[in-house]
Amino acid sequence: MLPEISAKYCEQLDKFVLLRALTTPEVHLPEGMFSDGFSSPWYLRWYVNRVEQGWIAAWVHDRCYQQAINTKPWADKLFYKNLRRCRVKKSKAKIMYLAVKLFGKGSY
Repeated sequence: MLPEISAKYCEQLDKFVLLRALTTPEVHLPEGMFSDGFSSPWYLRWYVNRVEQGWIAAWVHDRCYQQAINTKPWADKLFYKNLRRCRVKKSKAKIMYLAVKLFGKGSY
């Protein structure tokens, strides 16, 4: 299991800001980091809300994309791994992984 996220919503930026730094087995998330949570089009929010089970996986993935940590395929696979660590159902985690693999854009 991964640590809990402590964050607040910043309406002006439509993003969340991390209130307390934390470290996962692979990546450090600094205090003050911004994330949009789980990114999905509005019409898919019934399936993947911006904040839900496994939210930390989105933060780690955003950090990897923002800082070009390792490679995009590595970051996308880590996203899936973290979703499963947080007990997101395998079928849903696979769909979310495929979405970032196909449509995710970062600093790579």
